[in-house]
Amino acid sequence: TLTLQAAGEELSLGAVAIEGLVVAPDGEAIDIETIALTGLQATLAWDEAGVLHLPGLAIGVPVRSSADVGPVSAPSPAASTAGSSAPAVADGAAASASAGSAPVRHSSPAPLLTLRSLTLDARKLVLIPAHRPPLVFDKLNVALDELRVADGSPTVQRYELRLSSPGVARDVHVDGAVSREGEAMVVDMALLTQGLDATVVAALMDEASPQPSLEDGTLSLSMRAQVLSGPNGLQAGLSLADLSLSDGGRRLLGLKRLSVDEVLLGDGEVVVGEVIIDSPFVYVSRDAEGGLHLPGLFLKAAASAAATSAARPADGAAAKEVQAQVVSVAPAPESAGGASRDKTGAPALQVRLAHFSLLGGRVQFDDGAMAEPLTSELLFAMDVAGLELGDEPQPTEISLVVSVPGSLERLVLAGQMVAATNSPSADLTLRGRGVTLASVASYLAPVARPALDDGRLSLRLQAGVTAHELGGQGLSLALSDFAFREGADG
Repeated sequence: TLTLQAAGEELSLGAVAIEGLVVAPDGEAIDIETIALTGLQATLAWDEAGVLHLPGLAIGVPVRSSADVGPVSAPSPAASTAGSSAPAVADGAAASASAGSAPVRHSSPAPLLTLRSLTLDARKLVLIPAHRPPLVFDKLNVALDELRVADGSPTVQRYELRLSSPGVARDVHVDGAVSREGEAMVVDMALLTQGLDATVVAALMDEASPQPSLEDGTLSLSMRAQVLSGPNGLQAGLSLADLSLSDGGRRLLGLKRLSVDEVLLGDGEVVVGEVIIDSPFVYVSRDAEGGLHLPGLFLKAAASAAATSAARPADGAAAKEVQAQVVSVAPAPESAGGASRDKTGAPALQVRLAHFSLLGGRVQFDDGAMAEPLTSELLFAMDVAGLELGDEPQPTEISLVVSVPGSLERLVLAGQMVAATNSPSADLTLRGRGVTLASVASYLAPVARPALDDGRLSLRLQAGVTAHELGGQGLSLALSDFAFREGADG
């Protein structure tokens, strides 16, 4: 056991064991049976400059501001010549001599590494950032089985991570594997986190900002990711399943499946084959004081937020100044050769999505701020076909279906949109039926009450943004075919 200690810092390596180490004579293969590190214990601190302090050792380069760095003057040609003892050589001769004398180097391939078993068992780790609460890990276990690194590409038959951090999570368990399917690297992972606690994160937040609210949360999911580096760029795919977040037995967030297929990151473009989101669920509630509870997050009521803003007039003044800048009209972006460009002059990013589908979405809302607590649901689905973002994209077909049981039987927004960089446009129709507004009756009383049994709504919306002849951009908006009636023949 090796233990190093200094003021406020500690590093104890515990026991380190390496067994079955074999290195090939030519250095092209390394085989290790077991590496085990047990009993690790450390207290590590960072100062304000970002330097990590270990017992008797500081790691890192201090971060200096521009005020700490003095001006640097360029050396004069005379001084450079006087300080050099080498004779002057003509440019062509220098280039020729350099080309003739440069040795030819061949990079040797990385050695094949095989590790049968790796274990790390830490007793306690304490991380102390500057001016931040310490982060304590009272359990940290890492295990790898059959690690193999060939040509710089790793595979792991099984990996496992377990950790515990008071004020963050009682138990985090991650396990999975890293494999290869053809030329693609595949990462499988399963996550189960229990006892999620927002104590440490809340200590870092300002009182006026949204507050983390988990007290005894549970998060679980499984994931598979595929990555392949091909001649046309980086190709990737992602599959996420059985996502669930709950707190104290209350389900807050859920997702049956997320699938992202055939993602290609090329030169100046992103191409995605298909994205499917299946059965997303979100729980939202409002308490008696009007505070809004989102999954893992709490937003104070408007009265509390206003009181906090009044206590800090300087922040309010800064906010007003920003708003004044936002409403100013900027000139339309210029383009060269018909293609839009970013601030660096490079062509703007082009994005294409073949198909997006959202199935069976549900939002549950419980309102405890009313005289009688209310519960309502919003059901939704969405379909997008042929989405293109760029200079001259093809029209995109879009449809959104929404229903609110007890208040709205069905509302459909459908049509086409063109997501052009400089001139986006949309032509959409809205059709609704079964409008009763029963779930909002409590919000209207006693001033009004719903008087619909089967309300019907229809309209057409056309909108577009184009460059204006006087400079800047112009917005066109047209609303037509509007009708709102009671019943099909109302």
